Amino acid sequence: GDARRAAAAAPRTLRRFFEGGEQGKEGGKDGEKKKKFFGLSEGDDFVIPKTAEEEQEYLDKQGYWKSDFDQKSEGEKIQNPAVLATLLIAILPFAGGALFLVFNGGVN
Repeated sequence: GDARRAAAAAPRTLRRFFEGGEQGKEGGKDGEKKKKFFGLSEGDDFVIPKTAEEEQEYLDKQGYWKSDFDQKSEGEKIQNPAVLATLLIAILPFAGGALFLVFNGGVN
């Protein structure tokens, strides 16, 4: 019935978002390339999968993409200035509040 068809429907993904639609296709006026707002960098040879099966085949063959940061050890990650700044920005307000409460909390 309708419930089985709805359950078996292909999942909606954002893979179509990066294709650019009709306006993102290359070959504008006089054979010039149109600039894409989203898409691949110049020289990138990645082919966007058209179906979920193609995407799964690519994942089985290539695996998930990992950044250089993902490859670092935990010790190297914690020494990253961006990580340190984020931790300080997150922790300092709580530490300051705790110090205020400890030293000035009894003032009437």
